[in-house]
Amino acid sequence: MAITPLPSLDRTSVNFKADVDTFFGSQLPTFSTEAEAARADIVIKQGQAATSATNAATSEGNALTSKNAAATSATNAATSATNAATSATNAATSEANALTSKNDAATSATNAATSAASVVRDGSGGVAGLTLFKINFKNALNTFTSFFTNANTAARTYTFQDRNGTVADNTDLALKANLASPAFTGVPAVPTAAALDNTTQAASTAFVLANSYRKNNILGTVSQSAGVPTGAVIERGSNANGEYVRFADGTQICNFNLTIGGPSTTLGSIFTNSSSTWTYPAAFMVSGVPSIKVDEYGGNGATWAGLGGGATGATSATFQIFKATAATVASQVSLSAIGRWF
Repeated sequence: MAITPLPSLDRTSVNFKADVDTFFGSQLPTFSTEAEAARADIVIKQGQAATSATNAATSEGNALTSKNAAATSATNAATSATNAATSATNAATSEANALTSKNDAATSATNAATSAASVVRDGSGGVAGLTLFKINFKNALNTFTSFFTNANTAARTYTFQDRNGTVADNTDLALKANLASPAFTGVPAVPTAAALDNTTQAASTAFVLANSYRKNNILGTVSQSAGVPTGAVIERGSNANGEYVRFADGTQICNFNLTIGGPSTTLGSIFTNSSSTWTYPAAFMVSGVPSIKVDEYGGNGATWAGLGGGATGATSATFQIFKATAATVASQVSLSAIGRWF
């Protein structure tokens, strides 16, 4: 008959109290019941052995009437006697083992009671004073067990969120970038900072393209906001009134070549022509008057120019040509204006 062995009790286990309760509540009673059943079984077998001996004696008597039958019965009797002796020996050994197990169980129970009495618990019901503990985690299929181990003597608190999830281990953390001087792979993304941001925030490629000058946005439409350039560096254009160049710093240059009547009208002791008005190809700022230059590059020669009597301002300039002698041909003049567009 099989006897279920008693388990050993681990005082360091976090389940120690529950293990002690199980030990006295079910495991020790089960053990005692099985030991008593084994002892009763031995007594039964001893009676069976005595019966076998009696049967052997009867067989021996019957052997007188039949030699062959007697010899067979004697052999059977001897075998039965041997088996009976073996059973008796085994019964005695089992009884001794049962007694030893019973004594061990009593000792374990005493030790468990002593250990349970010595456990000190804190306000949360945890065992106080532990310097080494393990928390076992298993998945639904029981295919792995992982451990959190704290070998420090100082108090430690581990807090888990109240939700399902995966706890990263050292292998997972090794795949993460460091906070200091991280080395990224793949295509890392960062938020795009506000325009003209001047902080230590990481700059995305979108921010760089929108806030820096490069070969594909140096030339284009210049613009500004509150005196701060927001467009290209250089803007060049032309129309029926000439050509202009605008720079991001606010500088503007306008040029125009045209042919006008030569200075043939008497003005005292010199000659002049009718006033001409040049509308700039691009307007200058209203609050400033640009610097105007007029040169004759073909026609009469030995002439000079000056601003005429008409209005000269942000959108146009009036000028005249002067000469000491009367002109005989038309004058070809080059006009330029330098000022600010903001």
